Amino acid sequence: MELVKNLLDYLLLTLIFISTNSIYVNSGYKFTPFTIVVAGMLIVINLFTTKLSISYLKKICFIVGSYYLVIIMLMLIHNEIYRIFYFFVLFPVIIIFVLLESYRKSLVKFLDKFVQVILVLVTISLFFWFFGSILKIISPTNYVVNEWMSGSEIKSYFNLYFETQGVKFLGVHFIRNSGIYTEGPMWNLLLSLALMIQVLLLPKNHKRELILTFTIFTVASTTGIFIVAVLYVYKILHHFNRRQKLIAFSATPFIVFGMMSIFKNKANSISTSIRIDDFVAGISAWRESIVFGSGLSNGLKVLESYMNTAIRPNMGNSDSFVLILAQGGLLLSLLYFYPMFKILFSKSFNLNLKIFSILYFIILVTSIFVTTPLFALMIAIFYASILENNHFDTKNEKLLCMKVYFKKLKSLLLKSSSE
Repeated sequence: MELVKNLLDYLLLTLIFISTNSIYVNSGYKFTPFTIVVAGMLIVINLFTTKLSISYLKKICFIVGSYYLVIIMLMLIHNEIYRIFYFFVLFPVIIIFVLLESYRKSLVKFLDKFVQVILVLVTISLFFWFFGSILKIISPTNYVVNEWMSGSEIKSYFNLYFETQGVKFLGVHFIRNSGIYTEGPMWNLLLSLALMIQVLLLPKNHKRELILTFTIFTVASTTGIFIVAVLYVYKILHHFNRRQKLIAFSATPFIVFGMMSIFKNKANSISTSIRIDDFVAGISAWRESIVFGSGLSNGLKVLESYMNTAIRPNMGNSDSFVLILAQGGLLLSLLYFYPMFKILFSKSFNLNLKIFSILYFIILVTSIFVTTPLFALMIAIFYASILENNHFDTKNEKLLCMKVYFKKLKSLLLKSSSE
């Protein structure tokens, strides 16, 4: 049964990743039904292999019930029906699965699989990026239409890697590594999340960190490089010994210089102006209805009405945070972001989880992935973290096992003494 569950875990994560604005989704392939079926199977397995306590079952029911209440309220208030399959089936199913994983003390293992699947995608993308896009040793096998980029034709390598964008990075022109995604920032979204999970929530693995960091640089995303820099400084201050700190600090001036060059070039680019306009338009749309927003389907239309068309080639929004405000106002924002605020402002959560929450918020305001399975997964992980605040307090799994062992031993001693 454990083997079946592990295989389904990997399959679920693969479906979630390729459903996040990949070229396949962009080409019309539907993965939502398969994602729901696999997540449902995992829920059944977890229920059959775990004796669920009544108190935890009540917590799950409260969270899922609150979710349905908010979504139904918003649809009734705005008299709309929008993406029923996603909001009423996929999202709650993913929440229930992750909360059950948390109860089984399997969340850390699941996140480790998250990083493993991303590393497989990294291996494929780096191979074709280096030997195809850079060295031109491998030739494209076909062309596909990228509707995300206004219907432009892009090169495909066996439909496993796609050349979507060229970029000028630190004065050098090259094809950015977009992997299987419609644009570089989408690939960066997953890479950044994987790096954050590896550095902040999982046992140390420097090899993984270096591979993910290098891949983020091949994407040439300012957001990704900023996250790498923050994690680098955080590791220096909190995890390095004295010798490692001296070596790291000697490299800091070069990193600072590089970051300054990147942000200087970015500040002068049209993409920065568009991102600022996205934020301003989103806040303006939110102000139309601060508490309830303008509706799950109408919110984006209202946001687009405030966009400055003079500076942008299309009406695409790149800010998940302001879109949520425009769609559901404070009500939907409270539902989605309550766990993050609790983690940030409560002393009971460790610093790693707080840094993770801050970096995730940065990703929200620089990426658009609302109404994707990945967004549901991240919300579920945050809720699981506040329900069972014992997943990420240790530096390795052995120590976690020791804590569980001593906790059980203490309960047995107390029980025997009472008798």
